[in-house]
Amino acid sequence: MAAAVAAPAAEAAPAPSVRPTRPDEKVFKEELAKAEKEHKASMDKFNAIKAKIDVALPNKNKDQPSPTQKRRQELIAQANEIRQKQAGGKNARTSKLDQIKRLDEQLRNRIAEQKTAKAKVPFKSVEDVDRQIESLEKQVNSGTMKLVDEKKALTDVSNLRKIRKNFGQFDESQKQIDDLKAKIKEIKDTMEDPEQKAMSEQYNKIQAELDTIKAEQDEAYKNLSSLRDEPRGS
Repeated sequence: MAAAVAAPAAEAAPAPSVRPTRPDEKVFKEELAKAEKEHKASMDKFNAIKAKIDVALPNKNKDQPSPTQKRRQELIAQANEIRQKQAGGKNARTSKLDQIKRLDEQLRNRIAEQKTAKAKVPFKSVEDVDRQIESLEKQVNSGTMKLVDEKKALTDVSNLRKIRKNFGQFDESQKQIDDLKAKIKEIKDTMEDPEQKAMSEQYNKIQAELDTIKAEQDEAYKNLSSLRDEPRGS
């Protein structure tokens, strides 16, 4: 009997395939957001420290000024421009003040002259003079006065008529006084220039910002060593 032929060895069964685990998209997004947040915080801290150092040590390259340097240069240029404009306005203001001074001196002289002239007149108004003239004329026209009294009354009437003319001069003098007052007021009104006022306010704002920058630079320079030693993040 023929020997039996050995059966071929059975092939090993293939290992079962393992499917890769699908990453959790939600977890991935959360971790990514966390990483981005930490990175941003580190960069913000780095930029903040760098900005402080830039304030303390401005860039020596004039062609590449730091933001603080650039802002300071802009403010100085604006302040210089305002000062130049104000210089022209100051000359005009000085001229107007001189005009006011001259007019005010004239005004005081006119008032003093008028006061002196009125002090010599024993009547307060032209109406008072007219009443006195009318009274004397009635007495003269009545025919009851003695000759000597009549002559005196007529002389008084003549003098009163001269005094009456002085009141016309008082009116003219008062008109001159009023005109001088009006001129002084007109000049003073022109000195209250809204544009000049606005420039002064703008200049004060610019100067305040420059002072703030200077204070920040001084403070940053004092703390320069500690700024350099601060961790700047990754």
